[in-house]
Amino acid sequence: MVKWVTRTFSYIDRYYVVRHEEPTLENAGYMCFKKEVFDSIAPDVRRAALRIVRRERDGETVDRALLKAVLGIFVEMGMGKLDVYTQEWETPFLEATAEFYRRTSAKWAEEDSFPEFMVKADAGFAEEQERAAQYLNAQTQDRLLRVYEKEVLVLHQANMLAKENSGLVALLENSKYDDLQRLFRLYNRVTQGLLPIGQILKTHIQREGMELVREQRSRLENLKQADQSKSMPDGGKPSAASTSAAASSGSHSGKPDFIQSLLALHDRYMHLVSDCFGSHAVFIKAMKEAFERFVNERVGDSSTAQLFANYCDSLLNTGGSGAKMSESDVETQLEKLVKLFTYLSEKDIFQEFCRKQLAKRLLLDRSHSDDAERFLITKLKQSCGAHFTSKLEGMIVDINMSKETHQLQFTQWNLQRTGASAEDASVQSMSGAAVVDGVDFNVRVLTTGHWPTYSEEVIILPPQLAACEARFKEYYDIKTAQRVLRWYHSLGKGSLETSLFVGKKPYKKIELHVSTHHLCILILFNTTDQLSYGQILEAVQSKTTDREGNAVESGEDLIKASLVSLMSKKYPLLTKEPKGREFNLSDVFRLNLKFVSPKRRLNIPMPTAKISEQEREAAHETVVEDRRHAIEAAIVRVMKQNKTLEHQRLIMEVSKLCNPVFKPEPRAIKNRVEELINRDYLARQEGSNAAYEYLA
Repeated sequence: MVKWVTRTFSYIDRYYVVRHEEPTLENAGYMCFKKEVFDSIAPDVRRAALRIVRRERDGETVDRALLKAVLGIFVEMGMGKLDVYTQEWETPFLEATAEFYRRTSAKWAEEDSFPEFMVKADAGFAEEQERAAQYLNAQTQDRLLRVYEKEVLVLHQANMLAKENSGLVALLENSKYDDLQRLFRLYNRVTQGLLPIGQILKTHIQREGMELVREQRSRLENLKQADQSKSMPDGGKPSAASTSAAASSGSHSGKPDFIQSLLALHDRYMHLVSDCFGSHAVFIKAMKEAFERFVNERVGDSSTAQLFANYCDSLLNTGGSGAKMSESDVETQLEKLVKLFTYLSEKDIFQEFCRKQLAKRLLLDRSHSDDAERFLITKLKQSCGAHFTSKLEGMIVDINMSKETHQLQFTQWNLQRTGASAEDASVQSMSGAAVVDGVDFNVRVLTTGHWPTYSEEVIILPPQLAACEARFKEYYDIKTAQRVLRWYHSLGKGSLETSLFVGKKPYKKIELHVSTHHLCILILFNTTDQLSYGQILEAVQSKTTDREGNAVESGEDLIKASLVSLMSKKYPLLTKEPKGREFNLSDVFRLNLKFVSPKRRLNIPMPTAKISEQEREAAHETVVEDRRHAIEAAIVRVMKQNKTLEHQRLIMEVSKLCNPVFKPEPRAIKNRVEELINRDYLARQEGSNAAYEYLA
């Protein structure tokens, strides 16, 4: 009727209504309808409509077109506004919705498991979305879904997440990816709905990680006790030397099983957070905080940072696990390790041990793959910056320069000096080694800036090797008169051929790959079958003088270690009388002529190939010293920028600068502040002991 009147008398709307500012015919008709009809029947219509909605929610099929038409009248009664619709329909409708789902969700929570609850909640959400789109005003759609989320999801979240046997922990333990995806989909819509889930995930990961740490500690303790039991003579107490070796060597804690378990745990939850939680920032943060908690726990005598470095060495060393893997698999493991490495709070300790191990791999030619070495350095650079890897990169450049420059030039110079024939020159050029008195001789000349510091354990070389060393020194003095050349025999290696230990094999000689110390000891047996320990020391151990001119004998520990490896069960080239771990000057060493080599080529374990206890202590001392300098540099940088600063603020700012590599203790920062005050870089602010001034 209103539409008919409006069309028929449109002239009145166009002229009279505009001129006299009267309501339009349509509005006048609606006002009459509202006053005479709508106001009296609206409550009954609303109750009837709510009953229809309730029947639909209970599963009945209803006439949605009728509902849409009825609710359209509520909208039209507002004559361009939604206040009538909101007051007469929306508010009662939302209250009825809240009441319905409050009862329904309580029943679900009581009777169903968490996955079943989420299935019903997800289905209910979809139904309400469809219902809102079919016959509700656009304003109501969002409000309806917020009511649903509050009554179904928020109200029962804590109880359902913690539900026994089916809560979030059970879903994580059983890798229920579909249910976890549904959980994320539901609660991602709720304001701060993901925070409780992230907290539970963090606690769960942390619990699993700490369990791995406890298992590793228990395993190491059992191995340590077993080692001590083996070293007890006749059931007595273990000797001090054997106990110290078992406790400090860290050999068991260096095995990769623990790190592999951590990698597997991290890999599993990285995939879970990515596949189920869309790599949401809440869960990335939860993972980070959880892994930081247990990754930095000590296990055994080694820090986790050192274990990480050991695992890298295992992957990259020719004698490690990486030698049996393809290069792509090695790179995959290294990439995973670097991701886990980001949680370390002592990255500088990892850096120092990684540098020492890289140095040994390069100097002893034990690197499995140059490409894999560069891959690791690249990943570390991406994670920590170029400064973190500058020394590692410098070592690789240095070793390549030594091979391509010094060794090549020395070989050419040696050829000219000896007047070698064209045929000999061709052979030496192909091998890269200089031949001195029949010995192939390679030298690595390195700069001290990038490489770890080593003790100069110089030994007495046999004449064959001494001639090689003298020849290279002659060349080096000619080429670089201003530089000092220091020899580090403990980092050298060599090979020799022998007709011993062959047995009835088809070949007549075997090749022994040994350290320089091994080489010096074995060459002594060219002229005799047996030597006393005193005679070996006399022939090999170098006698030097200290700064006061007193005689000093160095390198005995390395000589002992070399003799032990030559008597190993796998390669018993020598025997000792009397047997035992103690070394006396009268002990006799003999060639073990009963030993038959199982292979044409034997790689005798080198004592210097692994990080020794002394090197481990030196590495920690280096880290401590580097941290002092880093803290001082950070203090100066912060104070130079701020000029004056309170003590607590200074602690906070310095910690922030150092945290990417290590976490400084407040006490350490305070000590460095005191040192800088003594050196007139800083001063205490007048009138306050808790603030400092920068002295330009």
